[in-house]
Amino acid sequence: MDAKELIKIVKDVIDYLSPLQTSTEQCIYNYLLRWSYLENGKNQVQVGDRTLAKEVSKPAKGKLSKSKGLALSTVSDCIRDLVKKGHVDIIEINRNGKIYNRVPLRNYVMF
Repeated sequence: MDAKELIKIVKDVIDYLSPLQTSTEQCIYNYLLRWSYLENGKNQVQVGDRTLAKEVSKPAKGKLSKSKGLALSTVSDCIRDLVKKGHVDIIEINRNGKIYNRVPLRNYVMF
């Protein structure tokens, strides 16, 4: 992936997706984007809800509150809403977690 492609992806996420997402949805979406497309150029990533709950809230632990992280119900609700909005697609669910796929939404670039 070259620098121009990366810049376009970041601009599209900021310009088109972020205004349509809650702050928690943005955190989850950014985690999925980072560990799929930005990390290795792949359109898919596999991760479980427990891992999402723990990893997405890791940077805030000890800084903003004494929270143990996101509740599993919050992660499930956000994932459901991201799927309804067309920002992510769940390809498969297995014992290792859900496989999320990049979903082209209009002309924006998804993870």
